[in-house]
Amino acid sequence: MRYVRIRVKRVLSDSGLPDLDYAVNPYAGCAHACIYCYARSYTPYRDAAERWGEVVYVKVNAPEVLERELRGRRRGVVGVSTITDPYQPIEAEEEVTRRCLE
Repeated sequence: MRYVRIRVKRVLSDSGLPDLDYAVNPYAGCAHACIYCYARSYTPYRDAAERWGEVVYVKVNAPEVLERELRGRRRGVVGVSTITDPYQPIEAEEEVTRRCLE
């Protein structure tokens, strides 16, 4: 498994899913590589999609970016990890999902 730590400019996106106004994905890709998972088809990181289960991008500054972005948005429902698992193995070390929720 290869983890790539990246810094992002945006982490909050408008959601096209029913009952969700926004989506936050602290990671791109997934270490679990479940064969039935739909998320691979929607992952915007090409490397993570092509090497599903082999590479995960860790958005290390996601909590800080999210806090900033929420200030400028109307109130709404935020879906967490709509195209990735929020608690994959690297979360124990990085705590990106946890910090986003705080």
